[in-house]
Amino acid sequence: MLHFNLPFLRERVLFFTINANGLLGIFLCCIRAHSPASCIQKGIEIKRNRIYNDEVYTTNDTLSLFIPTIKKPHHIFWILPNHRYAEGLGISQKFRQPGIQDIHVFTGICHYFRRVTVQPAIINTKDTTAIYPAIIGPGSVTVGTAATFGSNQPADVSFAWQLSGKEDSIYNTPTVTYTFRSPGEKILTLIVNRDTARMAVKRIHIFPPPILTSTPAPTAPAPPPIPHLPIKKVEPAVPSITAEEFRFMLQQVIYGNKQFTDFSEYLCNNIQTPVIINEKTMMPFNQFCLQIRGKKRLSIDQVNITRDKSGCITALNIQYNKKKFIGLF
Repeated sequence: MLHFNLPFLRERVLFFTINANGLLGIFLCCIRAHSPASCIQKGIEIKRNRIYNDEVYTTNDTLSLFIPTIKKPHHIFWILPNHRYAEGLGISQKFRQPGIQDIHVFTGICHYFRRVTVQPAIINTKDTTAIYPAIIGPGSVTVGTAATFGSNQPADVSFAWQLSGKEDSIYNTPTVTYTFRSPGEKILTLIVNRDTARMAVKRIHIFPPPILTSTPAPTAPAPPPIPHLPIKKVEPAVPSITAEEFRFMLQQVIYGNKQFTDFSEYLCNNIQTPVIINEKTMMPFNQFCLQIRGKKRLSIDQVNITRDKSGCITALNIQYNKKKFIGLF
């Protein structure tokens, strides 16, 4: 006949119930903490001189970048233009080049993105254009004689010279030289700093050359100066590659069939492109390739690629099987 110790059974059942409830609560908290729903996508905040989130900035602005919904400054990676990156809850940034600039932030499973417009720095012209512009040069010249014209403005302002009859030719140098081929009257205008309200005008009388008793040797008039046209540099196209193809090439690095230089064309020759590993560690791409080389039991599970507007890869987010390789990185 079996005998049951009822007080002992009650204590065991109570102990099992308390521990089971505790483990279930911890499991639910972990799921909530790592769920995409807990990513509050409010976005990246930008502060400049106590003003938040302007639409346009200039190259001389110093900006404060931060995400107000993040309170703990651990594992926060900023991917900035020109292949630069930083870590921390908030950073200070000064854009050096005008144009459209992209900002990426990675923290845990969250990815924040913001695109800003940066314009060239505004030049302070209060002192340099205090004097009303005036054209300095001869008021009358003869045909075939070169005449140079300047102004009373300093050299650090912008110039726009235009001669009547040649409206399609505008010169932007502090001085300009003309050689007139026929007699008549020309009007020369100068606009400083693109301000049409501050335009100087000068009338130039062109006289025919004097009649000489002896016939001089014919001389060809000097051609007008040719405006300098900048040559537009054509950047080579960046070859495209999918995330799965990139992951396959990384597996070849593990087996020694490829090395980090084989990825240069996709990284636009920046072999120090930042790599975020398992959302915990960040290192340059060339160092990452050296560490996985020869680790034949390593498995690259997933690769996420971030590109800029020209197609260059600017950041990599790589997941590997860390259960079998604890302590590799």
